[in-house]
Amino acid sequence: MGWIHTPNDIYQMAYDYMFVIMLGTGATVYYNLISNILRALGDSKTPLYYLGAAGILNIILDLVFIIVFNMGVMGAALATTLSQTLSAVLIMIKLISTNEVYKLHISKIKIDKEILKHILVIGVPTGLQSVLVCFSNIIVQSKVNLFGLDVMAALTVYYKVEGFIYMPIDALAMAASNFIGQNIGARNVERVKKGKSLSMKMCVGMTVLIGGIIMLFKTPILHIFTEEKEVVKYGSQFIMFIVPLYFIYAMNQILSGVLRGAGKTFVPMIIGLVCMCGFRVGWLVVMMGIVKDVRIVYASYPLTWILTNIAMSIYYYKSSWIKKTTVERVEMV
Repeated sequence: MGWIHTPNDIYQMAYDYMFVIMLGTGATVYYNLISNILRALGDSKTPLYYLGAAGILNIILDLVFIIVFNMGVMGAALATTLSQTLSAVLIMIKLISTNEVYKLHISKIKIDKEILKHILVIGVPTGLQSVLVCFSNIIVQSKVNLFGLDVMAALTVYYKVEGFIYMPIDALAMAASNFIGQNIGARNVERVKKGKSLSMKMCVGMTVLIGGIIMLFKTPILHIFTEEKEVVKYGSQFIMFIVPLYFIYAMNQILSGVLRGAGKTFVPMIIGLVCMCGFRVGWLVVMMGIVKDVRIVYASYPLTWILTNIAMSIYYYKSSWIKKTTVERVEMV
């Protein structure tokens, strides 16, 4: 927190929040793992129901811990951690009690070296890509913190608003990944191409629609989270700089989901390393050294999306990865 220039007057609150949230990391990881397995099997409703139950509990506990017990940010963190734990417990019960083929027999849990190898080959590059993006976002946060509490608060509010765009994109990218994986397994290349095309159209169209609504009603939306004029001003700037080009990020995520479903994660990881992390960090370090303007931070997002989209599109359309992947699956069968 010192490295990203966390102001002294919020340092302790930030520390307390992070400490409690980290305690719930295990529950979050377990829920995400099992929910992705269920979605891959075509069951997207069960994770939604459990997440909904956890969300309701989170709201209730927020009110109890913050208003009744006056616990502040510690209470908010505790509410989040407990609600995440509930979702993990519910999904564990689901796995133990089901009669489906994915029923969990705790006594039979063991490590299969071959399966683990395949999981790591696909999972490690994907995980590293996410870590690198998070690292670049930390750099962004460190630069934002230099502009004071109002800009920091505006970025926090923006992230909340951004969730209305990001979450649907993430869901469609995940669905595309599962669909592509199933059809490559069935060696149906035509459905792979059609699935990618339809997912792209749906995701971009939805992003443009939601983004348009957010831009049109940005002020009343921001007032839901804050009444501070300066925070609303900077929050509006974040929205108008970033949201109009969010459809590019949507395209990146669909392409990444398609490649991930095909088991091709190494090249997207390299692209993420160079574009999403390397270029973004380089842009901020160089440009902030020339002119200290918060708009430099705003611009770092769409610029890296554009660069990533160019690189990802070249790999997708020019590479023979589809043919190679299909041959690999035939050989495995």
